[in-house]
Amino acid sequence: MHEKHLEIRMLGTAKISVDGTPLKGWRAGKALKLFQCLAFNHGEVVPRSQLIEALRPGEEQSGCNGSLKVVVHSARSILKRNEKELGSSLAAIEYADFGYQLLAEGAWVDTVEFAALIKQAAIAEGENNLSLAKEMYANAAELCQGTFLPDDDSEWACRERIWIDSLRVKILNRLAAAEARGGCDFRAMEYCKQLIKLDPYNEDVYRLMMRIHSSRGELGMALKWYSECEEVLKNELGVDPSEATIKTLEESLAMCGVYGALQ
Repeated sequence: MHEKHLEIRMLGTAKISVDGTPLKGWRAGKALKLFQCLAFNHGEVVPRSQLIEALRPGEEQSGCNGSLKVVVHSARSILKRNEKELGSSLAAIEYADFGYQLLAEGAWVDTVEFAALIKQAAIAEGENNLSLAKEMYANAAELCQGTFLPDDDSEWACRERIWIDSLRVKILNRLAAAEARGGCDFRAMEYCKQLIKLDPYNEDVYRLMMRIHSSRGELGMALKWYSECEEVLKNELGVDPSEATIKTLEESLAMCGVYGALQ
C-alpha cells in the first residue's frame, strides 16, 4: 500500500482526514470517541478502565469489557474500509498491557503538536532565547483556536479540556504582555480578547487593555474595558473591581488629561 499520512484534529472542529480528505464512516458515536481518546494519547497505551469511562461514564467497569471490544472492532473496521478505499495503510489499534494504543507512524495530531510547541517554547525560555519562545507560543496559540472536543462530556475529555484551557491562558498571557512591551498594540489586544473569552474574571487582562488604550489616547475604549470588567465581576461574582484595577482606571484618566474624576 502507498503510504499516506493521517491528520487528526480535536481542537475546535473535530476532523479526521488524509491529505485533506475526510475519512468516511466516523459518526458521533463510541467508535469515534475511542479513536479520539487513543489519538490524544498517541502511541501510549490507554488502560481499559479509562476507555470504558470515556465510552460509558458512570457505569460499572466489570460488565463493560465486552462492549469495549465491540467498539474497538467497529473502529478497526472503519479504518480498514478507509485503507482499502485509499490504497494506503493509516493506523492500527493494538491491544497491549491491559489497554489499547493507536499506532500511526507519521500521523499528525493537533493536541500532540500543541503540547510539543509549548515544550519547545519552555526550553527556549530556559535558554533565554525569548524570540524563539515567543514564536513557539504564537504558533501554539494559532493552532489552538477552539475548545478541545466541546461536545464530549466524559471525565477524561473534561479533564484534558481544563488542562488545555489552562495552557492556553498561560501562553496568551505571555504573548499579550510581550506584544504590549514591544509596542505591538493590536496583537496584544487580540490576545487579550482571546484571554477574556477563556478567563473572563482575570482583572490583569482588563488592566492591560485599559493601559494600551489610554497610552493611545483612546479613553473611551479604556473606560469600556473597565465597565465590562466591573459588570462581569458584579453580575457573576458579586464583587467590585480590585484596588489595582481602580488605580489603573485613575491612571488611564490622568494619561488622557482627565483629573479628579473619581474623587
